[in-house]
Amino acid sequence: MSESLVSIIIPAWNAGRYIKEAIDSAIDQTYKNIEIIVVDDGSTDNTKDVIAPFIESHKIKYIYQENKGLSGARNTGIKNSNGEYIALLDSDDIFLPDKIKEQVTQLEEFPNCDVSYCDLYHFWDNDPERLLKLNYKYYSGSEVFPNLLARSFIAPVTVVFRKNVFEKFGYFDENIRQFAED
Repeated sequence: MSESLVSIIIPAWNAGRYIKEAIDSAIDQTYKNIEIIVVDDGSTDNTKDVIAPFIESHKIKYIYQENKGLSGARNTGIKNSNGEYIALLDSDDIFLPDKIKEQVTQLEEFPNCDVSYCDLYHFWDNDPERLLKLNYKYYSGSEVFPNLLARSFIAPVTVVFRKNVFEKFGYFDENIRQFAED
């Protein structure tokens, strides 16, 4: 039985300082049937220079576009993806090695579930070994939607979607260009 393809979408805007670590964490997943799509959203820094080795080695698919904001970059990545599943990875975040494997396993075990989210840790630039675990309350089933509206407890980096979710319900709203547009 072959593994389903997972598309990891990495939007990047002036991300030269962080993006290598994000891409490395995607490549280092224990779940290997992945494609990594980096959408350069009009960067003016050294983002493309930093990721050039990944582009040249075909470890990532690179798309450059004029700046559309985070939602526009995510939408471009999703629309250019081939995976059955979509994972969102911001350029200043990293995945733990088993993240994709564990979430795809859950989605495969529960075919009526379209979205999986997980826990997360926060870390500091000056001390990446020091992790902070927030004590979020997590919800399931019919409890998710009302609590999501009340407190926005799901961070995009924690989510793996079935791609058909976007085809059913639409993409990110590109008119919203502010914090928490997702």
